[in-house]
Amino acid sequence: MKLAKIICLANQKGGVGKSTCTANIAHQFSVLNYRTLTIDCDPQGNLTYGFGFNPNECTKTLYHLFTDDQDYIDITIKDLIVPTKHANLDLIASNTGLEWANRNDSRGGINQIFKTALDSITDDYDFIFIDTPPSLGRLTEAALASSDFVLIPIQCEYYAMVGMAMLLQAIALIKKRINPNLQIVGTFANMYAKGQNVSKDIVGQIKNMFEQRAMKTVIPRSVRVTEAQNRGIPLEIYEKNSPIADAFRDWTVFFVYFQRN
Repeated sequence: MKLAKIICLANQKGGVGKSTCTANIAHQFSVLNYRTLTIDCDPQGNLTYGFGFNPNECTKTLYHLFTDDQDYIDITIKDLIVPTKHANLDLIASNTGLEWANRNDSRGGINQIFKTALDSITDDYDFIFIDTPPSLGRLTEAALASSDFVLIPIQCEYYAMVGMAMLLQAIALIKKRINPNLQIVGTFANMYAKGQNVSKDIVGQIKNMFEQRAMKTVIPRSVRVTEAQNRGIPLEIYEKNSPIADAFRDWTVFFVYFQRN
């Protein structure tokens, strides 16, 4: 029986905070003693940076799972997992080498490679979170094809909803052709600025488009995010009692309830 729940954070628009949300939500699960793995599926390596690693110094990354380089042909996904500084929280890092997988697919399909690899470790974790690049390319498709749930963060800025129909169409297509069990667990407003009309407008648009899947929890805009990122630590550790840390805790409670019911 498959144990781990695999959650992919996706939005092809850049700057919406996918990496920040992935790192902090995953950390909240680890604090609750869930065995948690985070996978950086973005060649920019922001999630890797977020846990205090320099992507350029990582010798084994997600790239090595997909490459057809004969020097790495025997590498398994377990070889790529590194512990973070936080209990119950592991990472598979990424760097710019992963961009190769967005342009090449010579090992017979990264969708199947990724899914088979993840299936081999689902007994080792309770939750696996995948951070994706700001595109609908092969890496995002592979992540969606291998996930149980997709979570969509939406930035509280003008044009935030542009391209959302394209994302939903891509998810529906993957659900139809590759992964019939894929579900949108929810969408939420990120970088919410209280008192600003644009933030209120975006929350309203999210509710109108997603209805029951629009989450009540919003993630507020905060300078604490940048400060924590610069130190390579989650917000729960940097400033536990901040409103933004509270928001990530609220989301975690929601998802634990959701997946149990």
